[in-house]
Amino acid sequence: SSIGRGMDGRVRIGLVAPIGNGFPAQLIREFGRNHEGVRIELVEAEPVAHINAIRRFDLDVALLIGARPWGGCDVLPLWSGRIFVLLPKHHPLSRHAELSWIDLVDESFIVPGTALGQELRSLVTARLADLGHAPSLQPQSVGCDNLVPLVALGRGVLLSTGAMGEGDRSGVILRPITGEALQFSAVWSPKNDNPAFRRFLSVAKALCARSPVTNSRADQ
Repeated sequence: SSIGRGMDGRVRIGLVAPIGNGFPAQLIREFGRNHEGVRIELVEAEPVAHINAIRRFDLDVALLIGARPWGGCDVLPLWSGRIFVLLPKHHPLSRHAELSWIDLVDESFIVPGTALGQELRSLVTARLADLGHAPSLQPQSVGCDNLVPLVALGRGVLLSTGAMGEGDRSGVILRPITGEALQFSAVWSPKNDNPAFRRFLSVAKALCARSPVTNSRADQ
């Protein structure tokens, strides 16, 4: 049957970061070319919730930050995305093409209430501690799209993977942080025998082999 060949059915993908126009979008686009009958379902949650769902076979694969081992799961590093900072358009730092952490020690960081936001919070805390500074943090219980207007109003700056700032950018500007990137990996159960997912995984591995590191860019 077409389901047994992986040409129909569904693939359930867990996310902790926006898809954007980087590797995840390329992967879904490439898979869709030859598997139009397969439904793609996206789920956003914390990493541990995704892993529990994978173990229950309620989720086929999660695209998570890092490459740490998860018991009973396979992990495949797929892509690396640069870290950017969203600034108000007329911020003095907007004159620079790239920024370093030393440029940001006096800034107030808006932190979204998402899994990716917590990862970025840990990153800025560690990097500024290396420089002898404690960051000024503003936790917010919303996602990144709702925080861009706060940046535009000069209420703080926002760390981003690029995809996070792809919505309305009026009043803000995106600048990369030199040498900073987050690695993303696919995590799944080796016991998952969903034919559509197995096809999806094959496409992911082939795409990864052609472009093992795909950096998110500000202009994507």
